[in-house]
Amino acid sequence: MRVQKECEKDKLIYRIFHPWIQRKNKRKVNEPLVLHELYRNITVLEEQEIKEYMLYMLRLLLRRRFFNMPRAPYCIYREVDKQKPAGTTIYPICLKHALYDLTHKGLFSMKRMNGVLFFSSSL
Repeated sequence: MRVQKECEKDKLIYRIFHPWIQRKNKRKVNEPLVLHELYRNITVLEEQEIKEYMLYMLRLLLRRRFFNMPRAPYCIYREVDKQKPAGTTIYPICLKHALYDLTHKGLFSMKRMNGVLFFSSSL
């Protein structure tokens, strides 16, 4: 797998090249996955607010037993993104810091399975 990162004026574009074949319109293709992230410089105060929100959401998911099964970071990001309030921007780097903070506190454990990192509840 390979990740290519492109910077445009107001967003980052990640292209994830993978070996899997997908069906698209009855054809088999090997197109990269494309993720868009809004890009803007955020202040330290905004970053702290976002991180606190991430910690809140991760604890909420933990109470809902979302992490009873091992979850990949991308699945966690999608779940947090689905539940965010309107007008809130989720930055993956803030989610990463929040996950590592809670792992350091002993709420999560990290596991590597088949070369992929997973987070699960350690309670």
